[in-house]
Amino acid sequence: MFRRKRGLEIERQEKTFKYLGHKTKKLEIWYENERVRDILTSMPYSNAVVEAFRTFKEDSKANYQHLLITDNMDESDNWYYRRRKTWVVSLKYVLELFIGVLSLQNIDVVPLRRFIAQCGCST
Repeated sequence: MFRRKRGLEIERQEKTFKYLGHKTKKLEIWYENERVRDILTSMPYSNAVVEAFRTFKEDSKANYQHLLITDNMDESDNWYYRRRKTWVVSLKYVLELFIGVLSLQNIDVVPLRRFIAQCGCST
């Protein structure tokens, strides 16, 4: 398939995902741009992002192989393309999901909320 970039049409708009954040035989995580990559790799609890999506995939038995994260903080959206085994999520969706998961596990989300506010990514 695509090695250096992934492209996909989402709501009549061509999106290119330039950065591969994680790759195994069962899951690839791609970031649309440097901003998404930087936020997800430097935020508090960033080491748990890949594990969270891997666990979600196994627990939900979702049949996606590619997770593509768009640079969209305006809407909390996600799209699933069954034929391509691709799940596309917005950055806002990822951050909201991650805050929810941490809260359910009684993990302090204040550092993450502070980081989000500092980088201008209010959820």
